[in-house]
Formats: sequence, structure tokens, C-alpha cells
Amino acid sequence: MNISKGIFVAMPCPVCGYAMDVELLSVYLEERVFCPCCKVAIRLVDNDASLYGAQQEVESAIGDLRSTLNQLNKAIRIRI
Repeated sequence: MNISKGIFVAMPCPVCGYAMDVELLSVYLEERVFCPCCKVAIRLVDNDASLYGAQQEVESAIGDLRSTLNQLNKAIRIRI
């Protein structure tokens, strides 16, 4: 699986509810992160492999977008 570094998702702290940004790579590696508000250690776990499924959906959507853009490129040709 190819998870790019520097992509973040928002998640609430399970203890205090503070909205924090967590790097997807940290989720994939199931690391521990600390809430900047209450300082609790949170172990990230992707029990149902939703990260993998989400990546597949994004890659599929990008492929669909490329196909649509290629069709538009062919349909919109302006000659002067």
C-alpha cells in the first residue's frame, strides 16, 4: 500500500473531543498519537481496513476523472 506522507484527516479525541489532525501514515502504521488538549495517548487502530478501502475508492475516482477529462478534451476543440 502506498500511503503518501503529509496527508492528514481530522478526528476527535476519544477522551475530550478535541478536533485534531492525524496523519494517514500514522493510522496505517497504527502508531500512538497524543491529544494536544488533554495529553492522552491514543493508539490508532484500523480494525476494518477502512484506510485501504478508502484509498481504493480515491484511486478509482481519480481514474474516472481522468477518463472524463480526456473525453471533454476531445469534445471541446476550437478551430479558428
